[in-house]
Amino acid sequence: MKTGRTLQELGLELQRQRSVRQDYVADSRSLSFRTEEGNSKLALNMGEKMLEFGVNPLAHQQISTRLGIPLKYYQRMQKEATALLDANVNNWLQQTKDRRML
Repeated sequence: MKTGRTLQELGLELQRQRSVRQDYVADSRSLSFRTEEGNSKLALNMGEKMLEFGVNPLAHQQISTRLGIPLKYYQRMQKEATALLDANVNNWLQQTKDRRML
């Protein structure tokens, strides 16, 4: 039998997650995308400070869809040409006037 967390431990973990969760709504033109060593980051320019977020596989799919980049091509750029991926994503972010939730 597999044992997990107690209800109290689960409650504490949910509270911890809730306290660190932050959502931002940002103009796509205030975002920048970069990939280093296979890890992509999305940065939000908030004037005096920059916030950076890691990009997980689901977020990559969402970025691909929202920017109209075919997913197979997006995934190929991820594996073979990260500079091209960064350039494509940044180009379309700058040309798209919509608000994104991060």
